[in-house]
Amino acid sequence: MYKQMKKTGIATVTVFAMAIALPCLFLLLSSMPALAQESLPDLTITAIKPYHYEWYEEYDLPKGDPWFNLKNYVEVTVSNKGTTDAGSFEVKLYLDDELIGSETVEGLPAGEITDVKFEWVPEGEDPLSWTDTAEGAICTHTDTSRTYTLRAVVDKDDEVSEEDEENNELTKEQKVVWNGYMADEPLENYVHGEVEGGIIYTTGDGQYRGRFTDGTEYDTYYDVNYDLEIPGNVKLARLYIYHTWSKPDHTAPKIGVTLKKPSDDVHELSMEKSYNDIKGDFGAWWYVWGTYTYNIMEYVKESGPYTITVTNLNSGSDDDFATEYVFAAPAILVVYEDATAPKREYWINEGADILLGGRRGDGGFLSLEECRNSATFPGSIDLSEVEKAALAVVSPWGEEVKNFLYFNEEELGEGVYCGYHDPCSDEEEGISVSIGASEAQVGIAVFDVTNELERKDNKVIQGDDGDNMMPVNAFLVITYPDEDDEDEEEEEEGVTISTDKYEYTAGETMLVNLTLTNPRDAWLPAHFLWRLDFPDYDMHYLITEKEIYLPPESKKTLTIPTELPEWRVSFNATWYVTLLNTTIPEIISEDTADWRYVYVSSKVCERMPEAGAKAEAEEIAKEMTKTVGVEAIFYVVKK
Repeated sequence: MYKQMKKTGIATVTVFAMAIALPCLFLLLSSMPALAQESLPDLTITAIKPYHYEWYEEYDLPKGDPWFNLKNYVEVTVSNKGTTDAGSFEVKLYLDDELIGSETVEGLPAGEITDVKFEWVPEGEDPLSWTDTAEGAICTHTDTSRTYTLRAVVDKDDEVSEEDEENNELTKEQKVVWNGYMADEPLENYVHGEVEGGIIYTTGDGQYRGRFTDGTEYDTYYDVNYDLEIPGNVKLARLYIYHTWSKPDHTAPKIGVTLKKPSDDVHELSMEKSYNDIKGDFGAWWYVWGTYTYNIMEYVKESGPYTITVTNLNSGSDDDFATEYVFAAPAILVVYEDATAPKREYWINEGADILLGGRRGDGGFLSLEECRNSATFPGSIDLSEVEKAALAVVSPWGEEVKNFLYFNEEELGEGVYCGYHDPCSDEEEGISVSIGASEAQVGIAVFDVTNELERKDNKVIQGDDGDNMMPVNAFLVITYPDEDDEDEEEEEEGVTISTDKYEYTAGETMLVNLTLTNPRDAWLPAHFLWRLDFPDYDMHYLITEKEIYLPPESKKTLTIPTELPEWRVSFNATWYVTLLNTTIPEIISEDTADWRYVYVSSKVCERMPEAGAKAEAEEIAKEMTKTVGVEAIFYVVKK
């Protein structure tokens, strides 16, 4: 019995000891986590911040929302919420599940955050299109905005061991719209030609007309008087009306315009073409700005007093047009011929491009670089023959501050415009511009650009750095030496080609001028080749080639009218002609003429698609060959 009692006591003590030890061991282990698991970082995305210019940290807001077709930014904030520093890791940004950027962060200490910056250029379209009528533009607004899903992911491939592998991404919805305050409407080349004469541009006694004033209120009339002094015959005459602040939103003026001649005859004018622009779908004031153009060549034939009368035709009954609007001083442009003037080459560009740069908040924080309107003067120039080059630009609401002018990327000046508040006039060889009254609210500038002139496709840039102006016109005039003042140079044998203007649309007739010259007193045998090139695609198509003979002391020009059909693409093209020596591999002469075809569907021009470019080009070349190929050779003559 003693032994049994002893064994029982031992068992009791053992059980009692284990009952005490096990809980103590559990408490000990649970109070020492460092011994139970490894300390790890914990990477997570805490913010996605899309913006155009920069992020306003104080207010946690963007300085400018992202805009279509401009460089924007997305900042992704990454936090390490773990207790250990993180080594190198990747941060990826997705746009609607498409990867648009990946950046490496070399490391992030525990408890710290870092911002990773991505560039973003979403593509979109202008919401404004229009149809021209005789009385104005019927505008159409299309909501082209788009809402994107931005998704940021840190350590997507789990290369960093973390406390939590499920908190590595964040999404944000972001709406993007068009900002029309950027330079999105280059001034188009209306005409490029030659004249012994020059250009006159004037606003007469015109002034800015606000809402509810004569000419802007329904059934009221505003007269603008012009005393034109034209030193010769009129070759071209145009009227420009520059409008803005049209209400309701997305509408343009419906106006009646008449012209009274020096004879007191009055003629109604029909709008030929309009150019319009809009700020875009953000903020307030979604008003249309623009230029209405009129061909007045039929009525402006001589010097004397002319009067333009403008009236608002919309009482409110026509929903297609604005009921309210304002306009700056209307202008008349004249290209004149004067037998006493030297030979000049001229370009006239026109359009409307509302700008607001200078990082102004009401413009979406756009920069000067994003608000540089361009106007290209197409064609080639022999610089050795140039005596003088003069440039003039016009920008309603352009003042003497916060704007820049460039010619072929050379800065011509800052705050260059005069005429907004006070009368102003200026001229250079072949160009005369004038603002005749106070408060015209039209800015003009004229410069000698002889030293800045380039051989091909000269370009002027009007840049807005916070002025809020609308470039509408650019004129370039090149003066050549007077042949009567120089020893007459002997003409060289050769071939030249030109077109009557640069840009064409369906139904227009292109005039192709082909000239062959042989000043020798003997027949000139040559191999003639004519080609159509598409420089954007490096494609070349033969129109015709032939062995020809040029008669002695001859110079003949053939003008070939070519009616252009409707091609459903836009393209740049070049006529190329050359004369080759028939006995040795030598070019006698060669020349080119650049031109452009624009397919206009509403306002949007579709470029020739890359995939079908070859087939489209072949079809276009085939049509052009039918039109001009047979007529091209007019010197197929035997000796």
